[in-house]
Amino acid sequence: ALKDIQKEFLPLWDKQDSFRFIPEYEDDTITALTQSQRVAFHAICRYFELGKYEKESFNRWMRVVWNLVANGNINSIESMIGSLRLIDELGLHSHEIYGFLASDETIKSNVASEQQNEEREKAKKIIEDINWEEIIVSAEKYAFFKGAVRFLFRNENGEWNWRNFNRKWNNTQVFFGKEGAYQKDTMLLRYFISKFMDWSLFEGMTFDNAGSSWRTVLLDKKWMKPIHEILISDNIEIEDNYQSVLMSSDNIQKRLQEDLVSTNLLDYIVSDCLLHNNVLYPSNAKADWKKYVIANKRNEILSSLYGGKILDNDKQEGKIYTNQKIEINCDFFWGWNIQFEYVHKSFPYKFHWQSWGWIDMYEGDIRLIDKKTPFTDKLVIDACLINTTEDLTRELERCINDYMEYKKVFVDNAIP
Repeated sequence: ALKDIQKEFLPLWDKQDSFRFIPEYEDDTITALTQSQRVAFHAICRYFELGKYEKESFNRWMRVVWNLVANGNINSIESMIGSLRLIDELGLHSHEIYGFLASDETIKSNVASEQQNEEREKAKKIIEDINWEEIIVSAEKYAFFKGAVRFLFRNENGEWNWRNFNRKWNNTQVFFGKEGAYQKDTMLLRYFISKFMDWSLFEGMTFDNAGSSWRTVLLDKKWMKPIHEILISDNIEIEDNYQSVLMSSDNIQKRLQEDLVSTNLLDYIVSDCLLHNNVLYPSNAKADWKKYVIANKRNEILSSLYGGKILDNDKQEGKIYTNQKIEINCDFFWGWNIQFEYVHKSFPYKFHWQSWGWIDMYEGDIRLIDKKTPFTDKLVIDACLINTTEDLTRELERCINDYMEYKKVFVDNAIP
């Protein structure tokens, strides 16, 4: 049947796809192909041009082709042309593709070079023992892997090593299946970050649980050591007294790793966050509520005094109220600057903890220091001097007392 034939052309991980290599009319429109699908269709044509159909050789050819196509970053006309040239080169061996890949013959094209190397290593393993083919195919079509599974047989140094394959494959199914650990909460992500020994591993990483984000770190050599460590782990629990393992003399960097690993911050932030200058935020974020300053003492200090949201009733003495706390049980705040009210003698006073290191007192929307009087110069707090909850409380109340003096001199005694 035509539908059965069509399935033979599809990638292992998506036999339900409805695209057609030959354009058809659907609801008065003509179906179209993506650039990746065009390359796959070219591979089918090359197979039939160079020999007769044989089920096993064709399936093996298409398996390799789709693995290369799915991992070749075909996102432009130029990259599509490069992929077509790779298919032309490999197509000469399409009826015995495993044998060619397992040989020492050179492949001139460097398109999808990492995936090429993976395919050559898998072909060698299958030729060595045909039973490996079924195991490898099962892994390739699992979860979001789409043919790229080198993390299962690459060691912490990036060398091909099949010794831990079974253990890694078993853990991978626990971690990344439909009900896998990566989807339940951020424990796996935090455990992964806990293995970072070098600051460069934080750079370019997307801090969320999306399959695409995990796929990036699973395949990139940059993260091969921590990936190897989590895939051979017996459990992924974080120690209560976790301390940074970074090889860094920068205390801010160490504190940042501890904040990401030992707290529940990653459970609550928006997706697609990158890290830059100790701030987590999506690369295209404009809204202030999508930015999270971490490794900053103000999070812990303000959380210790947190009483609720600004519009809450029955505010308590000595508590701060803000709308910027992420969650009640998460001791972090969103935004570069944190606006809060501090209750003193049953009255709320307004402050902003600014990103540049000062805590300004406000009267409505007016920053009092901008009034430039001898008293308003005192209505600001140097955040560098705030190291404890007691420090903040003392300075807030000092600021409020100075504000009351300011009102007596410049407001209450003002000439009508």
